[in-house]
Amino acid sequence: APFVRLVREITENCKPNIRWRRDAMEALQVASETTIIQLFSDALRYTLFGKRQTLSVKDLRLAVRNLQERQAVTRTLLFQ
Repeated sequence: APFVRLVREITENCKPNIRWRRDAMEALQVASETTIIQLFSDALRYTLFGKRQTLSVKDLRLAVRNLQERQAVTRTLLFQ
């Protein structure tokens, strides 16, 4: 329920009176959770590669940057 409330609050700020189908909301939540898990997995990999035990902001920033680059490549390949 917290995720649903957050999404509804955000969409209400962008465009009032948006209605969400249950399956659309579930798909958005699954995609969000998958992305966050991937980000932290990548960040942990960078931490371990650096022979450190504590995940740092720089590891997470690198993971975000790499995710954005992968998404850009995917968009390029899909829309050529």
